[in-house]
Amino acid sequence: MAVDVTREDGQEARPRISADARKALLVAATAELLFERGFSGTKTRDVTERCGVGTGLLNHYFTWAELRAQAFARIYAEVVAEQFHAGMPPLQLLDAYLRTTFSPRAVPYLRLWVEATELSAEDRVLAAVLEHSQRAFLDGLTGLLTKLVQEEGWRLPDPAATALRLSAMQDGLAGLLLWRFPGVNAQMAEAQMRCLVDLERGLPQSAVIPL
Repeated sequence: MAVDVTREDGQEARPRISADARKALLVAATAELLFERGFSGTKTRDVTERCGVGTGLLNHYFTWAELRAQAFARIYAEVVAEQFHAGMPPLQLLDAYLRTTFSPRAVPYLRLWVEATELSAEDRVLAAVLEHSQRAFLDGLTGLLTKLVQEEGWRLPDPAATALRLSAMQDGLAGLLLWRFPGVNAQMAEAQMRCLVDLERGLPQSAVIPL
């Protein structure tokens, strides 16, 4: 059934949307802005202007801390789904993860993650979401490594421990890359991650790329 959006005065009226749809709109707009500008560059006014609503409506549904935390969670839920649940064979998924983690396309995600980590020290709402996102990432990576053990015969005594070490190296390299540490670039960072994967598998190393 079509919705009549014409007012009695003949002017076109905005169709009414549900509260859930309004919330989803606000979260989606905030996620877009965080990705584009980061936490420091995104304000409530930016969100309301993008959505075409007033600040009162935003405050009716969310506190600012809740809204940006939910937007952050949305961004990283999509990252985890793409990296570990994309329906590709496990070897292809792992290669894509290693190949794209430090690519130019990934830089806004890395920057946002580092910024959220810093802010979480004083923002309990964001800290809880960050912890959940980190756990989802580790679970996804652990699941991928476990499949490689089961389906490809990889030797990994503890896939969860390997996932934790890979995640720690990723965070450290991301920080060095964003801070433009001398000698650190995307290609070197990827190579270091691949070296760690080989070391975890017990493969012989002819050369570990130095920092």
